[in-house]
Amino acid sequence: MPTSRDVLTVTLPLALPDAESVVRSALQAEQFGVITEVDFQLRFREKLGIDSPPHKTLGACNPRLAAEVIAANATAALALPCNIVLREEDGSTVVAALRPTAALGRFGPSVASLAAQAEESLVRVFSHIHDTFSPTTPYAHAPERNWFLALTSSPTTCT
Repeated sequence: MPTSRDVLTVTLPLALPDAESVVRSALQAEQFGVITEVDFQLRFREKLGIDSPPHKTLGACNPRLAAEVIAANATAALALPCNIVLREEDGSTVVAALRPTAALGRFGPSVASLAAQAEESLVRVFSHIHDTFSPTTPYAHAPERNWFLALTSSPTTCT
């Protein structure tokens, strides 16, 4: 799977509904709420009659940071909220997000500073998700689990 330095990605050994629960919990721990939700599988079925694999986007928002971003530059609302994409592939779920610094950095230095704060929180979200399913946890060593996990952006590369 192609990766970018602007994208945080982790693959979980779970079906999308279970992965979504893990993601929502990790977001909440970092003061993010989910304010929008798009279920592409459902919409494609309803609107186009197309069967597709489970695929969702969660719009995650830290209200304090969002208010500060909009106060600094109202046009920056074009890049809000932070979209967390979950898509199921072969029984696992890929979770990905565009780094806030990549999405918001073009709206000026004050917004870029706030984007860096949001990114620090999202990196912790992805690190928590990764650590929850790392090979050192008892869950990961369960014999009935055959999984692959990759965190494609290192928390130490956060700008």
